[in-house]
Amino acid sequence: KKVLFVRVGRGSDYEVTENMTLKQLIQANNFTYISDSITEENFPDDGRIRRRGKVEIRNFGKNMTSEAVITELAKDSCRPATVYELFDWSKDSKELNKNVVALGSVASSGGEQGVACVWFGRSGRGANRDWFDCGWSDGCWFAFIRESGASEHKSLETLDSRVSSLERDMTKIKKFLIV
Repeated sequence: KKVLFVRVGRGSDYEVTENMTLKQLIQANNFTYISDSITEENFPDDGRIRRRGKVEIRNFGKNMTSEAVITELAKDSCRPATVYELFDWSKDSKELNKNVVALGSVASSGGEQGVACVWFGRSGRGANRDWFDCGWSDGCWFAFIRESGASEHKSLETLDSRVSSLERDMTKIKKFLIV
């Protein structure tokens, strides 16, 4: 199946510019529903929200486990977004009819592992806690951060290939002009 890939955020770069608490991020989102299990006690800030990177959301178009999603993201030098990054992104997002999951923050409760999900619909927007160990349907989207070194490396590869292509073209032109 085709992988759907969307780059979103404030321009193409995402940077947490304010050190907002989870409670402040919840208030900024104006959720019509928020699970009472999404708290700073369950999802403590571990400092990762201060990294800079590109926020993107991806839909794989198939049912997947959390581990499979994380493995696929890692292949592209990406990590799952935390609940803080998801909420910071969602407060400005105009996405509709999407369920976006942040697998980067896991809260334990009663032996179960929970992650935050944000949903957007015509009736409003909400945040819920779902189980990390559950399977995700083909309609779920996953928020993630592209590690900054990965995009720089990819840019250099692209630049190198363009320079090589230009050098080949130049060689052809020189042969044409000399003959």
